[in-house]
Amino acid sequence: MAMSMKLKFDKYWKGLDKTNNLLIIAVVLDPMYKLAYMKWRFDAFFGVQQSQLMLSRLRVALVELYDCYVKLYGGVGVGVTLNDGVSSFGSGVNETFSEKEKFREDSLWGQKQQEEDVSIGKSEVVLYLLEACEKLNDKFDLLVWWQNCSKKFHILSMIAKDVFSMLISIVASELHLA
Repeated sequence: MAMSMKLKFDKYWKGLDKTNNLLIIAVVLDPMYKLAYMKWRFDAFFGVQQSQLMLSRLRVALVELYDCYVKLYGGVGVGVTLNDGVSSFGSGVNETFSEKEKFREDSLWGQKQQEEDVSIGKSEVVLYLLEACEKLNDKFDLLVWWQNCSKKFHILSMIAKDVFSMLISIVASELHLA
């Protein structure tokens, strides 16, 4: 019986190439665990060298999933684009040259600040993973957390909703195939 259990375990968990990535992505989308937990588990199960490779593949899988959702649902809330803003302020009729020059310098300074902002142009995935993990709590409601963060992580919250609603049992499908 132990051999049969080991074979079944190896069939689904021998490495990232045999594992359903969505099961691991579900753990990463839990803000109490994220990638740090998966690194800790992968290090213990597979060793540090194999763990680094698996985490790299996991990040790629998560970003590819995110990119698919962006293509499907649009880039609402994704990154930030910089606007010149010059045409949206003032009529230019009563402005002196010095006022226009000051506005131009202020615009350039604002653009410089935006360029240095670490969140500008980064995907929701990167921003989510950069945030600290939530503290472990028995009363933590994962679905409520994602609902509350849906404005901040618009696309990622849609992924979380879909991933958390997937059927994870293989028993039913194996019974039908047998």
